[in-house]
Amino acid sequence: MVNPDRSLLTGEVEVDECQVGGRETGRRGRRSLIAKAALVAVALEVRGNGSGRVRMTVIPNASGDTLRGFVADNVAPGAIVHTDGWMGYRLDEERL
Repeated sequence: MVNPDRSLLTGEVEVDECQVGGRETGRRGRRSLIAKAALVAVALEVRGNGSGRVRMTVIPNASGDTLRGFVADNVAPGAIVHTDGWMGYRLDEERL
């Protein structure tokens, strides 16, 4: 069960997105992944050599607006955010 009053992630946070889901039969290559795959955004607190709390949500696309909204909703101002460099992650430096 998700606690709606949970606190935002702090410190160092890694953020990425990935597709989750199986292949659609009868299709080849990347097209076989699209129909049944869900795009998921993930934010993970870095704690030494391990990990801390995690936030995940299904997102409609990997646009800048969607990714920045996910970060704003789940990561505290002042946190150090690490990404894979995808253009959609260009974050407002004053906000983070």
